[in-house]
Amino acid sequence: MSGEPDRKFLVEPATGIEFVLIPGGEFTMGSNGGRHNEKPPHQVTVSSFYLARHEVTQRAWERVTGTRPSRFADCGDCPVEQVSWDDVQDFLRRASARAGVTFRLPTEAEWEYAAGGGGSHQAWPGTNSSSETGDFAWYSGNFSGKTRSVGLKLPNLYGLYDMAGNVGEWCADRYSDTYYQGSPADNPRGPDTGDRRVVRGGSWLSDPNDIRVTHRSRRSADSRSPAIGFRVALDPSVTPRGASPPPAGENP
Repeated sequence: MSGEPDRKFLVEPATGIEFVLIPGGEFTMGSNGGRHNEKPPHQVTVSSFYLARHEVTQRAWERVTGTRPSRFADCGDCPVEQVSWDDVQDFLRRASARAGVTFRLPTEAEWEYAAGGGGSHQAWPGTNSSSETGDFAWYSGNFSGKTRSVGLKLPNLYGLYDMAGNVGEWCADRYSDTYYQGSPADNPRGPDTGDRRVVRGGSWLSDPNDIRVTHRSRRSADSRSPAIGFRVALDPSVTPRGASPPPAGENP
């Protein structure tokens, strides 16, 4: 893929979440230049899916659950944090019931594919240059001691914001250090057992190495952190009730 891809957007009205269609394709997942759990690089194919343009905000979480659990709770447009993987599953169930479709977390493979711009496989979401990471991410290099409103930095090639930094993002998969050694090539979904879940993208606390596209992290499913949130995925086979494109001029 070269240049910016064509983008298809929709807004789900019950939650207000904006989605970008990520066209399916093949890419090299993992890296020989990262940590041991990123090896070996291997070819993976993912099907098309929708991914939220932004991390789920405190305002969106409150709209669905009636609560605001974040440590930095004075910013409705900041990503929700202090939510465990288990908490997120409850949010997804409630949001799905409102919208009449099934919201879910992205798989680890979907997340990496979308973050790296599909087949372009950028080293950091939006760029291959470490000197440009501050243009795309809130991280330790522009540390502010807290999360920031979503969408203030530049988007990546798919029009996704904050794929690096701000908060780390829960993925659907269970975690294994050695999963890549035997990962399926078609839409891998992680190991069948394990008590930890994948977290991707790094946060406002992370150094440049930890906001790379291929960097892998993990936490127990019941843990909460002011540095971890999530974004929502949606399969493209069903369009949410009343879904529409963003207002004119709002596409990045």
